[in-house]
Amino acid sequence: MNNATVEMPRANVGELLKVVGLPTKSDSRNMVAHDLIRQLVKLIDDLVAISINQRNVEDFVRVRNEAFPNYVIAIKSLGSLGRIVLTPQQIDQMSWESFSEMEAEFRDHGIETLGADLTERGLFTAWTLRKIHELANEITAAPLLTDNTEQEVEKAMQVIHTALWNRFHVDCLARSINTKQAIHPGLVEPIKDGLRTVVNAYALARQWADLRLPKAVSDVVTPEWDADDEMLLGDSMHDLDRELV
Repeated sequence: MNNATVEMPRANVGELLKVVGLPTKSDSRNMVAHDLIRQLVKLIDDLVAISINQRNVEDFVRVRNEAFPNYVIAIKSLGSLGRIVLTPQQIDQMSWESFSEMEAEFRDHGIETLGADLTERGLFTAWTLRKIHELANEITAAPLLTDNTEQEVEKAMQVIHTALWNRFHVDCLARSINTKQAIHPGLVEPIKDGLRTVVNAYALARQWADLRLPKAVSDVVTPEWDADDEMLLGDSMHDLDRELV
């Protein structure tokens, strides 16, 4: 066979954003029975555990920054493998179940392990990630406009990187709840900073949707921001450049 005549499959970049909804807990109730997927999820869980087990902010930031590139690789690999062994419907179902499980754990067990503040932040972040996933579905379903290809790719990479940075910190909270081990007080502020970036991720996703869906995007329900959310937005925009270096 002449390899030059074989057209390689090209993933819609919208599919990449859907990885923010995949399960990242090794004991997740909705994990599928596939060894490679289980191994990837365990690796992701271990990368989060290494970070959250630190006892001061300097060590946490250092270990987190070392772990995050591998976390991104593992998450993207999980999405790629999922597209091979699962149907799109199964992936969507798994993602929605993962969001529901995450939100339920914050509601039912968050306060006793994380306290009220981190629990509320975790719930807000999980809810916003769900909205980002909804936008990803709309982006994926829409045809790519060739005039916007370069802009889309650039915006897509910004959205995916920011959303995964945020998801890493959500996973820190989820692991704390799952293991019933409180987060060390010295780690709370950098984790809060990471959670704030969900606002940036959503804003970037909306910009991406504007490129792909210039007419239909107005039909997407926009979350109503209150004064606290506006404060989070301001803090998040200020912190994002420093955190993503």
